[in-house]
Amino acid sequence: MQWFVVVAKIVTGSSFGELALIGNCDRAATITCVSDVYLAVLNKNDYQRVLKRGEQKQLNKKMDFFH
Repeated sequence: MQWFVVVAKIVTGSSFGELALIGNCDRAATITCVSDVYLAVLNKNDYQRVLKRGEQKQLNKKMDFFH
């Protein structure tokens, strides 16, 4: 018999699996959905591009504060 432990409940807009992409390692958990979901599957390069875009937006916001 397999045992499953609920570690977290992820809500709309949340992400998971990023540690495996960042650390170049296997994922640490299995995700089971309890309702219908829409997922975006990203490879490492796409994920890094999304992160850089988010960081750039935050930097622009800070710079706008000074203008």
